[in-house]
Order: sequence, then C-alpha cells, then structure tokens
Amino acid sequence: MFILGESDVRKALDPLQCLKVTKTALISLVDKKGVVPSRLALSYPNNPLETTRVPSSASDTKDTAEDWTLIKPAAYYYSNGDHNADTGTDKNEKNRSSNLPNKVTMGLKVVSIRANNPSHGLPLVPATILLVDAPSGTVNTVLAGTYITAMRTSAGPALAVQAFQPNVQHLVVFGAGAQAECHIQLMELALQRRIPKITIVNRTLERAQQLQQKIFEQRSEDGEGILGTVDTVSLNDKLALADALSSADVVAATTNTITPLWNEDTNMTLKRGCLITGIGSYTPEMQEIPPFVVDRSVVVIDTPEALQVGDLKHLRISSISDTSYPIMLAGHAFQDPKAVLQMQEVAQKDYIVYKAVGTAIQDVLQAEAVVARARELELGQEIDMG
Repeated sequence: MFILGESDVRKALDPLQCLKVTKTALISLVDKKGVVPSRLALSYPNNPLETTRVPSSASDTKDTAEDWTLIKPAAYYYSNGDHNADTGTDKNEKNRSSNLPNKVTMGLKVVSIRANNPSHGLPLVPATILLVDAPSGTVNTVLAGTYITAMRTSAGPALAVQAFQPNVQHLVVFGAGAQAECHIQLMELALQRRIPKITIVNRTLERAQQLQQKIFEQRSEDGEGILGTVDTVSLNDKLALADALSSADVVAATTNTITPLWNEDTNMTLKRGCLITGIGSYTPEMQEIPPFVVDRSVVVIDTPEALQVGDLKHLRISSISDTSYPIMLAGHAFQDPKAVLQMQEVAQKDYIVYKAVGTAIQDVLQAEAVVARARELELGQEIDMG
C-alpha cells in the first residue's frame, strides 16, 4: 500500500493542475464518466437519527453549525482515448489506449467538520482519501486529504471567476482560514494575475489580519511586492462591510455559518454583475449567502445536492430539470460560460451565484494526480500489508 502524508501531498499537489482536474471532475458529472453514490453522514456528537437537535455545548450557538463526518465514494470511468484525463497519469497511455480496456479510477474520502479544531491547532476540515485498485477491489493507496480538500474546494470558485468575472478588480472574501487563503491563491492563478484589491472579512479581526500578513509575506518572498491592497474588515463593522460589498466584483464565502453573512440593510448592496461564490454551507441549516441575493441571481451549482442546502433551499427546486428558475450545473457552465451570461441576460438577473457542496469525484481524481506526481518526485512510502 502506498502511503502519502500531508507534507508530501503539499509538495506533490500542483495548483495549476488542480484547476484542470477540478474542471475535468465537474464536467464528468454531466458527461456521465463520473459516478458519485450517495454519501454517508454521521453527526457529532448527536445521533443523526434523532429528530431534535440538541446543542453539543454551551458554545453551540445559532452561529455555529453542527459537526459532521462524511464518507464519500466516487469512481471515474475513462473512455478509450482519454486515459490521462488531465489527472497526471501516464501521458503515453493515451497513444496505446485503443489496445487497453477502459480504465477505472475508484476511491473514497472520509472528511469531517470539527468547529473546535482550530483552537487546538488542528484543521477545521480533516480528511483522508483512499484509492482502490479497481480490478482487484483492494485499497492500494492512503493519502492525507486535508490540503487536497482545501485546494479542490477553492478550485471551483476560481474556475467560476475565470469563466464569469475574469476582469475582477475587487475581491471580498468572508473567512480567514485555509479556504480563504486557497481561494485567493487559486483565483489569482486562474486569472494569471494579481487581483488589485482584496478585502478579508472575518468575525475575529485578528485572524483576518494574520491572513493579511501572510499574504504580504508570501508576495514579498516571491519578489513581486504587495501589488495592490489587502484590507481587513470585521464582520460586525456594518459600515465598512457595506462599503466593501458596494465595490466588489467577486464575493467569496468560505465560512461554516448558519446565519447569512450580510443582510438587506441600507447600503448593504452589491453592484450589478457581481459574482458570489459559496462553499461553506453543506446542510439545510447552514447558510452563507442571503436569500435576497440568490433571488436576484442566476445560479450555478456543482451538484444537484447543492439545491438542498440553506443558501438555495428557499427556491424549492427539487431537480436541475426544473425550469422555473435560471440554474445550471457547473459541468455545463464551464463547458460553455457564455450560456450562463446569456441566461443571466434573458432572466434579467443582477448577479451570478456559484454554489458548491463538493463532490467526491474531485477528491478521487485529485488524489490520483497527486499520487502520480509524488511517485515522480519519489515521495511517500510503500507499506507491506500482507
């Protein structure tokens, strides 16, 4: 069995390839190459079969989501001629593919949300990915999935910016954790340029300032200087928040709140054409994007499951085939971004919302690419399980 730890995963994960693999994964959900069975979910510490939710502690307030552990399987069924599929597998295999049986990449991820982890120096979203040798059905790879989760989650919004708001001048990011950092990194990578103005909004201003300083240090190390401004705003500073939102071209929500991050107060409005991305909510109780913003938007979702989370559930759309609201799957949207912009014009909507809950096909294909690169770099170790 091949084992790859978190530090080696960070060395082997190519951010640019992460964008390509994410696009392949999301498109696979519409071209039927990707198969994602229902995930298994266990809440912590409460029994998920109970109908009444009991606060897990005194700190479990209305602004804190319940912790969960999810088991998420997926498989990618390659067609003859596309065995590499931008996942880092043997490029020469493409030339031999007509003589090969169709390849299958198979695996699963175990991922959790633990709100108290950061206070103990642990990741908010710890994850592990297992890859399965499809012909034999044996697990042949185990790799740390926390960094992969952060990067592939951020890759979807980055692709949305590239597709729908490539001229962004001002990015507002809600949150100051790993997701916020990865969002900024991958959005700028997708654009192949620095975003001139970035505003980091967080409940705790100190954490926003820590991320601000980290960005300054990274850019200084890169020899590129600051190249624009990076500001911080407390979520409770309504005037400063309203000012930031009024000039934003892109608003990225990266939190696990169950209360919308802003409301319809005076001056708390976005300019027309703004792209809003949300990745933090994943249950019907969780909500980052205010309903009044969604109502004025064309909606792009990574999977149909996104329709059930708090941000979108008020639309009461049970299926992507429901044509009562302008909505499109990301797989289709990234194949034809102009279709989304045309839909926005026809529906006379002010904004575009990209809402993602994540899909295991992203994790499995990202893991395959990381493992291929790790072997090239001679990282990781083989363990005899016999």
